[in-house]
Amino acid sequence: MSKMRRVPSMSPLIAFEAVARLNSVTLAAKDLNTSQSAVSRHIRNLEDRLVVQLFQREGRGITLTEAGQIYYDAVTAALSGLQQAEHRLTRVNRSLTIACSYSVSHLLIMPHYNRLRSLLGEDVTINVLTSNYEAQSVPDEPNADIVIGYECNRPGNQSRRILAEDVIPIASPGYIAQHKDTLNGPVEGWTRLRFLEFPQGRVGWATWEDWFSHHNIRPQNVSLERFTNYVYLLEAASAGAGIALGWRGYFERQHKIGVLETIGDNWYSTSNCLWAWCTQQGQNKRSAQICMQFLAELQDHPS
Repeated sequence: MSKMRRVPSMSPLIAFEAVARLNSVTLAAKDLNTSQSAVSRHIRNLEDRLVVQLFQREGRGITLTEAGQIYYDAVTAALSGLQQAEHRLTRVNRSLTIACSYSVSHLLIMPHYNRLRSLLGEDVTINVLTSNYEAQSVPDEPNADIVIGYECNRPGNQSRRILAEDVIPIASPGYIAQHKDTLNGPVEGWTRLRFLEFPQGRVGWATWEDWFSHHNIRPQNVSLERFTNYVYLLEAASAGAGIALGWRGYFERQHKIGVLETIGDNWYSTSNCLWAWCTQQGQNKRSAQICMQFLAELQDHPS
């Protein structure tokens, strides 16, 4: 036995609701931007289908019959339910929520914000949820559509590599000029300088220890100043506080305006990568898929 629901099409129901609400075929036709004959035909077809009279004339107006009132209550409830569901779905699909660290938001996403906005369209609301998680694994964010962090073992396999971890020493022009002789000499001599870095124990983010080890150097008593936020670290480096490790994709703006310069041209690459992945909420959202592609192309669009 077929379980197909046999209900009228939307046009007669909408016409019926308008006539009942306005108590007039003429006003209903005007409200729906159609002809009076079309509205009357819809009402007549409904009455033939239901085998009941839905309206009765009273002077120049029309009112619902008792059967018509019962049907009107059901129709308005159904139309309201559809309208509410459409509103909820539209509202969800017209928003995009990204969870990431403050550093990723400030240095990686916001410099490219206009391009992301152009790709998504003006009607999509972009929300960026930030946290200072550089010193730990990125937290799960149930309200996010996309999460960005140094992990890729996420369910659903909807993950994209954003940036490989490539780093190079950077400092302000003034600091480089002040220590030009040391920086132009052997790397072993650099250990007398001041280094800016993150504390131990964070996920991703190479350290100066990693960098020196890559050069087969194990320095002793190195002067280190540690920061829990890469934005603050770059600000300190720009102010001449010492040497920092510059991540490809993160410090290009400062380099472009001349407040930070690279020291040499030898990049140090690790096996770490910055990843983006869709949450269960974001997996079926068009805005999230567009953003994932945008994030995957960041390496090709330096700031």
